[in-house]
Amino acid sequence: MTSIGDDAFRDCTGLTSVTIPDSVTSIGSYAFYDTAYYNDSENWEDGVLYIDHWLIEAESDISGNFEIKSGTIGISGGAFYECSSLTSMTIPNSVTSIGDYTFYGCTNLMSVTIGNGVTSIGYFAFYGCTGLTSVTIPDRVTIIGFFAFCYCTRLTSVTIPDSVTSIGGYAFYGCSSLTSVTIPDRVTSIGGYAFYGCSSLTEILVSEGNSAYSSKDGVLFNKDKTKLVCYPAGKETSYIIPDGVMSIGKSAFWDCTGLTSVTIPDSVTFIDNSAFSGCTGLTSVSISNSVVSIERYAFNGCTSLTDVYYGGSEDDWNAIEIGYSNDPLTSATIHYNSVIDTGDADDEPTATVTPGDLNGDGEVDASDLTILVRHVGKVETMEDETTLANADVTGDGNVDASDLTKLAQYVGKIISSLD
Repeated sequence: MTSIGDDAFRDCTGLTSVTIPDSVTSIGSYAFYDTAYYNDSENWEDGVLYIDHWLIEAESDISGNFEIKSGTIGISGGAFYECSSLTSMTIPNSVTSIGDYTFYGCTNLMSVTIGNGVTSIGYFAFYGCTGLTSVTIPDRVTIIGFFAFCYCTRLTSVTIPDSVTSIGGYAFYGCSSLTSVTIPDRVTSIGGYAFYGCSSLTEILVSEGNSAYSSKDGVLFNKDKTKLVCYPAGKETSYIIPDGVMSIGKSAFWDCTGLTSVTIPDSVTFIDNSAFSGCTGLTSVSISNSVVSIERYAFNGCTSLTDVYYGGSEDDWNAIEIGYSNDPLTSATIHYNSVIDTGDADDEPTATVTPGDLNGDGEVDASDLTILVRHVGKVETMEDETTLANADVTGDGNVDASDLTKLAQYVGKIISSLD
């Protein structure tokens, strides 16, 4: 036997004696609750129930600094559940397992020392520990469980050791004070939403030796950078997705409220579910005509989105499979046949150029020609860089009579293209 499940012996009122074999590596929540052994006050020590070398449960009003006694090998699930007066915890080197929900809701827990013997941190282990500001995970831990540090809102730094191979889904979700995190070499699995809701996070770094993940400019990708996995929510900028990226992952930009514009290159064909959901500051997006599928909720909640610069025709746009709950995208002004300039990956983002569209309405017609006439005639000079770039229809770097002639020929249908 290696584990004892949740509620395994709960309400066994005749159970007066328990021996836990050495083979057991985990004990679930409330496993011995309301047994005769549990209800015997003589079995409790300083507000804590131990069985053999396991810490089973603490009284809810336990407070201040607490040190688990040496020789303890495991902490059962929910042992310190909502012990809101607990302020610090010392876990000895003898402990190998921190169970699920162990310190759940310990809102005043400000510091924790985790012994070097710990190899796993269970689901929800430190969920809602809003007083915790930093944590060092010992270098024998291989798994950080689902929701392990979720909503540790004051957590500013975390050290993840090289021993870790898996970071569970939602592990650091809602850690709104976390500014940077480094993924070590051996991590091969990062669960969904692991770093979402981290509104101060500006960079996710990855050790060069990692075989599954990589980073560029603080953004998390898969190893060969064909999939964008997570854009840190604390970045406040416009962003050009690097050429070579083929897909934008599920919720990759979720709740990135500081993101103002994004350029999607020709290599991208797929935008996954909720990719830009909740990006309330996003005002414009440039999408190449290589995109064939935009999944549901991809742009849900993008309440400021007004302009979409699309690299193909209206027919091409209508051929894209766009899932439901993408109203901000489909209701925006679509500028068809825009030139999507992805610039240089190491340069600042460059503006989207739409030759001939001087008033930004997505069409090239007489109104644009009038603007150019007034500019060339020096009646009203254009100063906006994007407008000037759109006016240079000859592509010679100047806006002059030659551009006026070409645009007039296009509007007058003498020529069929400005290319």
